[in-house]
Amino acid sequence: MEKFLPLLATNLILSGVLGLIVLIAPAMLLVLVFKRRGLPTVLIGLGLLLSLGLALLGITIEGLLNGEVLAWSRSIFTVSVTSAPLFYWFSAVAFLTTSLALVVGSLWLAARNIMKRSPSP
Repeated sequence: MEKFLPLLATNLILSGVLGLIVLIAPAMLLVLVFKRRGLPTVLIGLGLLLSLGLALLGITIEGLLNGEVLAWSRSIFTVSVTSAPLFYWFSAVAFLTTSLALVVGSLWLAARNIMKRSPSP
């Protein structure tokens, strides 16, 4: 178990960042250049949200393991558990719920759009 969570966090970060890199160009082309508003554009946009949520989830898990998470503030970037424990847990819970909302919401919207557009038998 002690090797599973760091590996999971690293894989989530890498898959999220790779998804952002791969999907940003087609999304911008479809929306800005071709002015498309169909299902492929929606799915690529939801893929971007999913990638962002996965990267943020991986960063938050890695921060929880290291004792230093992203800060929910404009003045500092990270907060340590030893320097401000209450703000540490507030930031950790805020980023964890935000990333999970992005992941679950984008998967739910993608499934809803695919089911709505698929022909019924």
